Amino acid sequence: MRSRLVRPALVAATVAATALALTPAGAAPAAPQVTDPAGDANFTPTVVEGGEPTPVGNQAYADVLSVTWEPTTVTKVVKKKKVTTVTGFTVKTVLSAAPTPPAGTSLVYRMLGRPGGDEAAFLGPVYYTAKSSDPSIPQSALRDNLTGVTRLTSIDMPKIDGATITWTVPMSALPKEFKPGSTLTGLFFEVNEIEDFQGAQIPAGVPTFGGAYGLGTGQVDDGTSEATFKVG
Repeated sequence: MRSRLVRPALVAATVAATALALTPAGAAPAAPQVTDPAGDANFTPTVVEGGEPTPVGNQAYADVLSVTWEPTTVTKVVKKKKVTTVTGFTVKTVLSAAPTPPAGTSLVYRMLGRPGGDEAAFLGPVYYTAKSSDPSIPQSALRDNLTGVTRLTSIDMPKIDGATITWTVPMSALPKEFKPGSTLTGLFFEVNEIEDFQGAQIPAGVPTFGGAYGLGTGQVDDGTSEATFKVG
């Protein structure tokens, strides 16, 4: 077989074209589906009309301003045609300050939606500011309850850039009960404070909390919307 000489300039042009295909240029940033006022991360649930904030005041590191869900895709040229594949999704959360609580305080940030409009179900990424002493709890995970119990499927740690947290969730992390192409409705978020027992465990026989290595001590901020997001 006769070998063919490939010129460096041609290789460079091919690589550049492939990069452009994988990352569309000039795409406008998506608008957030969930927005929330600044200064309300004070342990007063949004469902309480006229509720008085607790004396601690606003906790800027827990104060969510917006949440944006976007698909992640890869576009390749196959037989001179562009083929786009959805590889997962990202969730970007903007806070009033970096997600760094005071020493001795742990938080969990939960960005969730209702699979298929089921008001009792939820699915979405979560991030704990400190690794739990419970070995079964990953620090970054996809949270769902589609089997009737809460599950945490480990995913890569989110990117934290100043006051912005960005999770990248691959399609492979989705539970088998949630089919690609399904829709999440009523996108919402919760930021909860966590007390970790530092390795101690509540005896298994204790009702409700038996076996727990820690407990939630209050919801610092929350927000709801009527927005939807199609996964895949």
